[in-house]
Amino acid sequence: MKKAVLALSLLAIAVLLVPTAASAKEPIKIGVPMTLVGIAAQVGIDNKNGIMLAAKQKKTLLGRPIKLIIEDVEGKSEIGIRKAEKLVFKDKVVAILGVAFSGVGLAIAGEMDRLKVPFLTANVMTPKFYGISKYVFRAGQLADDQEAVANVLGIIADPDLAKREYYVLADDYSWGHSCAEAFVSLAKKKGIKLYNPKFDNAALNVVDWSPFVSKVSSSGSNGMYSCLRSPILPRFVAQAYNFGLMKKIKVVAGGSPSEAALEAGGKSQVGIVTACAWSWDIKTPKSQAFAKAYWDEFKAVPPSQGAQAYVGAMLLFNAIEKAGSTDADKIIAALKGSSYDGPYGVVRISPKDNCGRTPAVLTETQLAPPNPYGAKIIKKVLVNLSAAQVGPPE
Repeated sequence: MKKAVLALSLLAIAVLLVPTAASAKEPIKIGVPMTLVGIAAQVGIDNKNGIMLAAKQKKTLLGRPIKLIIEDVEGKSEIGIRKAEKLVFKDKVVAILGVAFSGVGLAIAGEMDRLKVPFLTANVMTPKFYGISKYVFRAGQLADDQEAVANVLGIIADPDLAKREYYVLADDYSWGHSCAEAFVSLAKKKGIKLYNPKFDNAALNVVDWSPFVSKVSSSGSNGMYSCLRSPILPRFVAQAYNFGLMKKIKVVAGGSPSEAALEAGGKSQVGIVTACAWSWDIKTPKSQAFAKAYWDEFKAVPPSQGAQAYVGAMLLFNAIEKAGSTDADKIIAALKGSSYDGPYGVVRISPKDNCGRTPAVLTETQLAPPNPYGAKIIKKVLVNLSAAQVGPPE
């Protein structure tokens, strides 16, 4: 009996010492630097959630669990660089996925030839990302030139929008500048009237928008092109509404307003025209499946930027599987020319410049009909635009 007990004890110890198949598989680590604090943090939250949803649905890569290492970069370039270094050198991530704003994105992109892992963003819009480095990719989001094309097509097609004169107001940083410059350049070519072609800048810490509301009002313009960040534009619009300005002007947005900010503003947010990659008003099966999954997971109105981040994440995850490896060069080769058919159709990464060719929808904010998300505002789809229409040509 003693021998039998001893044999069973030794067997139990042996079982404990032998790793299970699951525990033997080290996770594949993906770094997610994102802005999660500050007045524009909603952009980062929506992006983070979209990436988390993609990882949850994907479950594994190369038979190994996915581990997202999320770092708050606080919207600051120097912190973005420091967190990217930490993710690569300490955490040993195989790729970087994320970044909410162009300033941080450009700073990290400038380090990628040294960090030597793929970096894919689904939110950085600056045209400077075209072909910036073999390690740097953009997919999911419309770039500033693509956004400008889509919005200008909308302005030209609508007689009311086409006859208006536009006051251009931009956030005073890299994205705001490139957004305004892209629109002004194209508007001049297409004969759209501009009040201030050199555009007006707003500091990133503006909270009270009444001085800018007064400037737009006193200009006599009956249109405004906004290059204000996604959570910030609805705050301007809310104050413009309270001052009666929204009865006189039509706002066209070069950065699609965030759904959370629209909900907070309620009826004051009606009438904003914007091109974006996705709206929960898109009624295809894949669009509705994403919207439902997002709502089920986060109990929040499904956001366009969450959809964009989801698409970007899926492109990266699929490239890792296609590469059959976590080797950086193999993932890069798999990303070039890759595509993903998701919530808003096929998004393709051009091998010419590592940036996405993305379909778009021109939308206008309206009071929402009854819906599963309890949303008060909907980005109602006015026009569907193909990736070829939005460009750029290859």
